[in-house]
Amino acid sequence: MQQDFFKELISNLSDLSKRITKFETWEPLGRATISTYDSSNPPSEADVIAAFGTQPSGFIGLLDDNGANTNVYICMYNGTSWWYTALTKAV
Repeated sequence: MQQDFFKELISNLSDLSKRITKFETWEPLGRATISTYDSSNPPSEADVIAAFGTQPSGFIGLLDDNGANTNVYICMYNGTSWWYTALTKAV
């Protein structure tokens, strides 16, 4: 009975060690894609497609209208439709 307990404990500690090693080597995915495409205000679906092209479901990008730093949108594709929301510039 006690032997089984120690076998399970060693197995769990080994698994924990592997998870810690994996966590220590984790790297962030990177920065968001930023497009400076000259879109309408607000952007149409055609504008967003022109800005980012074909993307997989779950894609999120930033659209900085014409790179002017005045109208910036977070755009997301859910596999069927594009969605956006306007950002407010911090002052």
